[in-house]
Amino acid sequence: MKSYGGSLLYAVGWLVWVWFIVMLTVYPPEKGAPWSELWQHVLGWCLVLLVFTVGFVVPVPAPFGSGLVPLPLPDVLVQGITDLILVLFPVVYFALFLNGRWGVWYCWVWYGLAVISHVLKKCLQQWSSQQLKKEAHQMHPELGVHLETELASAPPEPFASRFPFLGRGMLFLTMRGHYTVVKVPVEPNDGCLPANHIEMDIWSYNESTAPKPVLFFIHGGAWVAGNHRRHAVVGFINRMMRRGWVVVSCSYRKNRWPVHIMDCAAGLRWVHDNISEYGGDIDKGVVVCGASAGGQLAALLTAVARLEQNCPPELNGVKELVGDVKISGFLGWYPALDPKDDARVGAAWPACMGGETLMEWFFKLLVRPSRGWESVQPTWLLKSGNCKSFPPCLILHGTHDSVVPFKHSSFFFGELRNVRLHADDVLLPMNFIRHTYEICPSAVLDMSINVAAAWCNLVKSRA
Repeated sequence: MKSYGGSLLYAVGWLVWVWFIVMLTVYPPEKGAPWSELWQHVLGWCLVLLVFTVGFVVPVPAPFGSGLVPLPLPDVLVQGITDLILVLFPVVYFALFLNGRWGVWYCWVWYGLAVISHVLKKCLQQWSSQQLKKEAHQMHPELGVHLETELASAPPEPFASRFPFLGRGMLFLTMRGHYTVVKVPVEPNDGCLPANHIEMDIWSYNESTAPKPVLFFIHGGAWVAGNHRRHAVVGFINRMMRRGWVVVSCSYRKNRWPVHIMDCAAGLRWVHDNISEYGGDIDKGVVVCGASAGGQLAALLTAVARLEQNCPPELNGVKELVGDVKISGFLGWYPALDPKDDARVGAAWPACMGGETLMEWFFKLLVRPSRGWESVQPTWLLKSGNCKSFPPCLILHGTHDSVVPFKHSSFFFGELRNVRLHADDVLLPMNFIRHTYEICPSAVLDMSINVAAAWCNLVKSRA
């Protein structure tokens, strides 16, 4: 559902923020100044905080939460700003107080409002966490059993992961285990760098000689950015390692489509041929996982691997690489499964300018598919009727995602169910949750990691 009222809220927040900065610069308050000189600054902070707080619960049409347009509240900031405020602002305000620019009461007024908004946000996240658990039990009772087992024995999260933004975004700060870097040869393409290889990290937690299940992860970044070592799904990767899985984090070159999917296919091919040397059990298949744009790549890779006939010409090379790879499951974290926006739920240009949705326009402008959309849209492969052996899938997606709409996941899920029915297919909405929500610690993050780990173990038990 589109909510342009949310976009208006963003615009108001932007104007308030600019006004506040101008007032603070032109009329800086002095220590001990009367209320008549301070009220505008207090009001400015209160309005900015109000916009951030309300922005957490107001739906906004995609892709306005991406920050690609000049709005002050992309999804990342809405979810994490109060976490940062609680950590950083007391230090900043104390320094300003010592410098004689603000009275200490002013600091406490602002900080108190920040605490209140933070508590409200955490209450919503706690409620969303319990709803996620409830829906997992209702949609798939056997998954609920695995989830309870996971909750009862979940290992503690690394301390660094408790820090907003930094801990979740830096793989090396949070992972516990050992890793190996491998370079996978790839075909040169349109001047991509590096020209002849991609890097993959292979993570494992223990030295057990028993074969381990394999998770193949593809990072996000709007197809033009991101890194296989710096991303928000670190907590889940760490959990799967601790559960005895071998986790492969794959990079890919960011250039003209389809180099992205070709690189991922080369990485999966390498895993199929070589992961047994690193303790992986390839005979039981690979769970292919991706976040955001990586979710689209993971879904497309899985669909092409299971495609029975009529592969799009641009994806023939992908089919040759992964056609015989056993994929036991597809796991998507807020996946961008509909870049063309066939669901027509995102914001669009006016009809006089072509009427394209902004997501479609963005993909054509920066990712540049050369032969149309048939090699891009996973749903098109599903509609062809040639993917009846698509493996079980789990999709976790926030209902308030304003970068990749939740509707895209439900659209894909509906097309998949039209092709074939599988008892282990699960689509779980996360209430009030936005894009890249894992960058900050929360109850719903912990629950979603538990759900995803439980589902992976369920799929492993089927193999």
